[in-house]
Amino acid sequence: MNEEQKVLVVDDDEELRELVELYLRSHGYRTASAENGRRALELLCREQPDLLILDVLLPDVNGVELCRMIRRSSDVPVLFLSWKGTPGDIVAGLEEGGDDYLTKPFDPMVLVARVKARLRRPGSALNRGAGMGSVQFGDVEVNFRSLEVRVAGKRVDLFAKERQGKHG
Repeated sequence: MNEEQKVLVVDDDEELRELVELYLRSHGYRTASAENGRRALELLCREQPDLLILDVLLPDVNGVELCRMIRRSSDVPVLFLSWKGTPGDIVAGLEEGGDDYLTKPFDPMVLVARVKARLRRPGSALNRGAGMGSVQFGDVEVNFRSLEVRVAGKRVDLFAKERQGKHG
């Protein structure tokens, strides 16, 4: 059921993020968004999305590298959304852990259809936390087991609802 599924949209283009979120929400998905890789990691822990839409060209880290870092501790489905659309770019994104790759410009209905297809697969509603470790990007560390976020070594307090995650 879409109302229970959350998609995290990561893109530095604010208008594009808002458009993607608008289309996803109009199809019943909950959304969260981030403008860079650092914020994406923070929200990945706090929001525990069922799917991540990830731009390749982010201001602070390459999205493919970010996906590689996320894959060390999470199996959240990743759909790349990028201007980089050569066969080499697409292959690199998929080989580094992406589950799908869509090039810009894109038809929003195609994006929504790909999100639906990924989230209706068995196992897409992942049990987050128990088998996941932590990931660090710069001074941000996200621990998926304890649902803690630290910035420059200092713990960022999450609200009780956020610490409980989906299962609390």
